[in-house]
Amino acid sequence: MEIKQNPIKPNFYTFDYNSLSWWPDPLNSYYSVYENSTALQRLYLASNIIPTAKQTKYLLPYFEKLEDPKTVFLEADKLQIDKISPVGEIMVKNYQRNYIKAEVISDKPTFLANSTGYYPNWRAKVNGKEIKPIQTNWFMMGVFLPKGENTVEFIYMPYEINTSILYIVSASIYWVFYKFIYAKARKR
Repeated sequence: MEIKQNPIKPNFYTFDYNSLSWWPDPLNSYYSVYENSTALQRLYLASNIIPTAKQTKYLLPYFEKLEDPKTVFLEADKLQIDKISPVGEIMVKNYQRNYIKAEVISDKPTFLANSTGYYPNWRAKVNGKEIKPIQTNWFMMGVFLPKGENTVEFIYMPYEINTSILYIVSASIYWVFYKFIYAKARKR
């Protein structure tokens, strides 16, 4: 679809780095909008699960050959149920850089896939119970959901934050010990 610049109320702007401001694009500008029909949503219900021995980059060529892009590859030992339903409703309630919260309603057990890149520091909560997300398709993650209404949260907490907090607490304890206990004992 092509969209022409609106002369009265401009649709498109360009950022000018010299003046550090936005300026309307010229009136003779045309823009094309394309839809990528193969792009996956951030959260989706998997249509099928294919068991695999290990999550590796060598699975990538198989993804391209799949007729249904909502099929997920899971390590066989992570498989909790054989049959899942791709039918259900997903309502994203909160979406931030390190946090996603959604309500999922389905009549049968499902697998909620998250196309966010998998990293070991991701955690998930299903109905308030913390679980570790399952790595899928080598670079994504997901969780099994029971039938009914489910609240799902994906939370990313980097190790650096935990390490920084531990360092600050230990340095504070050391400072208090040195300042008040060791220094007073030395004065006596």
